[in-house]
Amino acid sequence: MNECTFIILGATGDLTKRKLIPALYKLVRDKRIEKFIIVGAAFEDVTSQEFLSRAKPFISSLDEKLWSKIEQATTYQRIDFRNEKDFELLHEHVVKREQEKKINGNRLAYLATASAFFCDISDSLGKSGLIQRADADGFCGKVWQRIVYEKPFGLDQKSAHQINACITKWFNENQIFRIDHYLTKELVSSIVLVRFTNIIFEPLWNHNYIDYVEIILSETLGLEGRGRYYDQYGVLRDVVQNHAMQLLSLIAMELPERLSAAGIQDQKAAVLKKIKIEDGFLGQYADYHQETDVNPQSQTPTFACLKFSIDTPRWANIPFYIKAGKRLDRKDTSVHIKFKNVDCTLKESCVYESDHLTIQIEPEAIFSLQLNTKQPGSLYEVTPVSLAFNHNYVFRTATPEAYEVLIEQIMLGDQSVSVRFDEIEYAWAVIDSIEKLHLPFYRYQQMSSGPDELKAFAQKYKMRWRV
Repeated sequence: MNECTFIILGATGDLTKRKLIPALYKLVRDKRIEKFIIVGAAFEDVTSQEFLSRAKPFISSLDEKLWSKIEQATTYQRIDFRNEKDFELLHEHVVKREQEKKINGNRLAYLATASAFFCDISDSLGKSGLIQRADADGFCGKVWQRIVYEKPFGLDQKSAHQINACITKWFNENQIFRIDHYLTKELVSSIVLVRFTNIIFEPLWNHNYIDYVEIILSETLGLEGRGRYYDQYGVLRDVVQNHAMQLLSLIAMELPERLSAAGIQDQKAAVLKKIKIEDGFLGQYADYHQETDVNPQSQTPTFACLKFSIDTPRWANIPFYIKAGKRLDRKDTSVHIKFKNVDCTLKESCVYESDHLTIQIEPEAIFSLQLNTKQPGSLYEVTPVSLAFNHNYVFRTATPEAYEVLIEQIMLGDQSVSVRFDEIEYAWAVIDSIEKLHLPFYRYQQMSSGPDELKAFAQKYKMRWRV
């Protein structure tokens, strides 16, 4: 596994400098990658050192000796993603570098580009032979060659189908990785195991005991220089279609026959196929039109409050709420499962909270279970207490960043970090159905909790947002 050529297409973009190069640095530092070369490619005319140096501010405690090793292993090629000849030259360059460094031909091509380029790049990678079609076992002769597509996968269901047709024309499913990096965050990847390996949860994980589920994806940041991209996608395509739908499917899925990548993907797809939008509204923060590269008349939503149902026996009549947005008052990615109240048999006060299970993904990785216990000094009064598990505190080690886990698992050929196309297809169908409703649209002040209409929405459905 430790031998690989990393080909980064879109090498001068934010994802490469903020995530990919820092992740590769840490994998090399920890000796999880030992024999490697990096080939960056993008349209910008820069040197390999210039392209690589942009990542340095995003690497803490940088070791200059180790950085020098990475510099010596890295080259950069200017490329036009729509020019097949450029890919032929890139292939020649990669082969030459592999021969110089005695790399065996294992290749990982990472498309850190807009999805509008996926078809052109896939065609050129296939035609040039830079990435070859794998056999049934995932190998190209004696080596493996894999290709990674970063979310979002398309702009809607139609474009996703077109992209997938381009990809599967050249490559087999066992070498294709459609990535949602949220799946590699520690607590996200723990959801299935916590559900299905603890008997105290699974018997209660249904409409008989759960009142409703909240999924919250709240960001304090704005567009961070991504105005042109975000104004085309908005919160529904940028976050709800992928991160939110993946979290929802992990919470709502049935037990697979085996807890394997294929088994989990089967059950997630089965849930996504049954999701129905019931109600909601959209929003946009007040200064959105002042962002660079944003249409002054844009109605692109930066906030979504949505109510879903899932048409399965387990989740009959149980609402799933999603709240997601930018420029809000706190950074928080979490899932809150509210259990139903028990029938009150107390002699006196019956005012107490129902139990809650919270899975917080960001800013800290925490599982917490809120239960009721006796109020000290009283006989019949109860008070809520929280039993919490903090991942970093318990294990006392720095949790690997999502992209470290991601790259390592792709090198191992682990498809559990990949989103299968039927999952993407069903998730896009949900987004298309939301857009057909033409939901109400409101403004909200940045660094607030969102539009004022959140309060009325909560009252309407007799629910309470946990944040």
